[in-house]
Amino acid sequence: MTKRNTLAILAADSAAAAAWMETADALTRGLTHALGNRMFSVWSIGTALRERPSEPRWGEAFDGEMARLEALLQLFRSLELDGEGDLEPIALPDVMAVAVALLGQHVDVRSVPVELPAEASSGSAAGASAGASAHRAPAPVLARRGSLTQALLMLLTDAARESTDESVPIVVRYPATTAEVVSIELSRGPAASERGLESGLESGLERGLVRAAALLMAHAGGVVHTGASGRTLTLPELGAARQAARGGD
Repeated sequence: MTKRNTLAILAADSAAAAAWMETADALTRGLTHALGNRMFSVWSIGTALRERPSEPRWGEAFDGEMARLEALLQLFRSLELDGEGDLEPIALPDVMAVAVALLGQHVDVRSVPVELPAEASSGSAAGASAGASAHRAPAPVLARRGSLTQALLMLLTDAARESTDESVPIVVRYPATTAEVVSIELSRGPAASERGLESGLESGLERGLVRAAALLMAHAGGVVHTGASGRTLTLPELGAARQAARGGD
């Protein structure tokens, strides 16, 4: 399989490529700023340890900063910008949590809160809070982890830019679907449809961020829809994807 980076996948669509480049730039600036903060904290604690080695609280502080630094490095690694990676079974809530954490580093929209379904969330992520209503975890899918993470980040960023009110959350849902299809729905607040989303989403896939997400998920049979309920990414569930792959051999 020929490896292609994200920009190469989007190269044929100038709007999608430009949207990715803008997002990647904002994300890189946010991540490097956070990395600088963590490094300064580690240096400060190291200095304090040298001056007062008998203080146990400095050791505890050092352990905490190293854990934060490791989490930040994991976010860097999750981008996988140098290749598409291999197809693998993926639990959507796990990848969504990473995408939400990445959104929390985006210098322009990191303050926008995200509400994740209580039962579908497999862990905490920066800037995310559990949704009020519980949902069953969706079926796993077959995709490239890096591309799926980036596609969800594009959709989250698009939703975050929908309103200038930073207190309005992005609400993530996993709507009821058929036995062979899994969907992820992202809207800016529970009353999004009442605010006339059509005016902002009328061009559908012509919007760069949404088009980028659609192109990144084409390899997995993913389809992106936009409308009054927000943005919806639909994917074949794992069993259906494997059956389709066997049929294509």
